[in-house]
Amino acid sequence: MFASMSLKLLDRVVFKPGDVVFREGDVGNRAYVVIEGEVEVSKMAGEEKIVLEQVGAQGIFGEMALIDDRPRSATATAIQRTQCMLIH
Repeated sequence: MFASMSLKLLDRVVFKPGDVVFREGDVGNRAYVVIEGEVEVSKMAGEEKIVLEQVGAQGIFGEMALIDDRPRSATATAIQRTQCMLIH
């Protein structure tokens, strides 16, 4: 019976420069692996944006959403045209 089930765990998505992948405080249910391009991960401290990291090809971000049941702790924004693999 399991062999007949169709489980789609991975999808691909493309983001344009400036596209917000997810925002700090959003509910998270997937992680992202960068295939090409670059994503900036940042957090707000009052009115100041703090860049935590820039994730390029073969990097992963948003993975804490698969581990805990907490809101997103940061915002992820595409810096350039970026293709990602989604892990549900």
